[in-house]
Amino acid sequence: MSIQTYTIELKIDCDDERHEAMTQVMTQVARDWLATSMMLSQGKNPQLICRTTDAFYDEKEIDVLAGVAE
Repeated sequence: MSIQTYTIELKIDCDDERHEAMTQVMTQVARDWLATSMMLSQGKNPQLICRTTDAFYDEKEIDVLAGVAE
């Protein structure tokens, strides 16, 4: 058994309002993906990192579990 890394990258040109909408979509998809990977994992809990980067390469990490009860 080995650790696997899966990467999905999406680039889109949009204004701030649509950026916020895309961030919400990414958060929901990431939560679903994390839940599924937790069920399929055969060892440690999966690690999930979501980030957004603008045209000036300012990177911001998205906390996909914000507001979710532990």
